[in-house]
Parts: sequence; structure tokens; C-alpha cells
Amino acid sequence: MPPTAHFLASNGSASDKLHEWSSFIGIVTAIVGNILISFALNIQRYAHIRLGNEQHGKEEAYKRARRHPKGYGTQQQGKIAEQRANVNLNAPAEDGELTEGEGRNGRGSFMPRPSLHSRSSSESSIKQSEKPQEHPDRKSYLRSPYWWAGIVLMIVGEAGNFLAYGFASASIVSPLGVVALVSNCIIAPCLLKERFRQRDFWGVLVAVAGAVVVVLSAKNSEHKMGPKDIWDAITRWEFELYLGITAAAIVVLMWASGKYGERSIVIDLGLVGLYGNRAGS
Repeated sequence: MPPTAHFLASNGSASDKLHEWSSFIGIVTAIVGNILISFALNIQRYAHIRLGNEQHGKEEAYKRARRHPKGYGTQQQGKIAEQRANVNLNAPAEDGELTEGEGRNGRGSFMPRPSLHSRSSSESSIKQSEKPQEHPDRKSYLRSPYWWAGIVLMIVGEAGNFLAYGFASASIVSPLGVVALVSNCIIAPCLLKERFRQRDFWGVLVAVAGAVVVVLSAKNSEHKMGPKDIWDAITRWEFELYLGITAAAIVVLMWASGKYGERSIVIDLGLVGLYGNRAGS
């Protein structure tokens, strides 16, 4: 074999090995990223469930306090009695009103009688203390550390997906998003105690089969497009027609979601599919 041919053969073999390793790194990075995204979604779901349980407990305590207001007040009966006694002792007498001892010899041997204003203020303060706690406010999920942990994992997982496109072709990385679905079917029953139904199994099986078919039918090498090639592609009438139909469908479904969204879930599912299609393309 001539030296030139030998050099070209060895160079081609090295390039093929580098391409294989690059695709392998991209596939592994995409799989790990999608697993982290699934973890993130389940952790955020757990944060919302936790906050909902705490809110439910507070509301139940509030309802019990409203149903039994006397029981709530008797727990502070000693404190209320002491507060009332202190108010009566320290309250000044009305203007011009003397006690029995003061009217007789100027030296009162009895305690001064409290004024009407002091009595009303003491009674109002006692009534305020006997009131049960107001309706509890719902705690924001932004204060939950679990929710923020899910955000961090989401960012890391999406960053892994972004890096995967630099190592492998989009026709291989995009279908690997089904890994998030498969891992969610394992994580959710373990973390959230959700029931894994038979139809869930068949749905996952169909999704995995579709991803495998797409990956196997993908091209091993793709032509790298430059800025001019991209501009030529997006200015073709086929792409503009596709973009116009998609944008019109999104606008119509957004209008229908606000008006008929509560009646059918198909409208919101259509929006999710169109948004996902735009992100994937």
C-alpha cells in the first residue's frame, strides 16, 4: 500500500473512532441529564405535596378552634384573670369621683374604682385574646428547600442535554428524552408512592419503541450547516408555511384553553405538543 493511501486509511479510521466516542459521550450525557430532570420534577412535586399537607393541617386546626371557641379560651383563663385584675388595680378613678374613704377623711382606705373607659378597654383586650387564630395563609413554594433543589437539578439536567448536542447529532439526542419518562415511572412510585398501572406500562413500551426506531434510523453522519445554509432553509416556503400553521394553531389553542380548558384536557395537551415541537425543531 502506498504511504499516502496508508496515511489516509489510518486517518479515516481515527476519525471514525473519534466520531463513535463523541456519539457515545453525547448519548450518555443526554441519558444522565434526562434522569436528573425526572428527579427534579418528582422532587418539586414532593415539595408541593408537602406544602399542601401542612396547609391542610393548619386549616383543620383552624376549623377546630372555630367550632370550640370556649375550649380555646379556657386554656388561657388564668392569664386573662390576672390581666383583668391588673387593669382594675391600675385604672384611675373618674374625674370628681372619690372613694368612700376619700370622701370621709381625705385618706382613702379603699381602692379606687375603675373608670368606664378602662373597663371597656380591658374587656376588649380580653375578648381579643380569646379569639382563635385567624385563617392561616398558604406558605409559598418559593420558601421550600425541596422546590429549589428540584430547580437546581433541572438546570443541571438541561445543561447536560445542551452539552449532548455538541457530541451527538440531534436525531439521536432528541429521542432520548424518553429516558425521562421511563425513569419517572420508577422514581414516582418510590418517592411519591404513586401507583404504576398497566396502561402506564404499555405507554412506556410504545414510547421506548418509538425512540429506538428513530435512533436506529438516524443518519450516522450529518452535514454541518453554516449560517448561509440555515438562512436558506428557513426562507423556503415549506418552512414558512409550517411555521405559520403552527403559530396559528398555538394562538387558537391558547384562546380555547382559557374558555374551554376546564372541559377537556385535549386543548392543553395540544399546546404542550406544539410548544414541545417548536423547542425540538
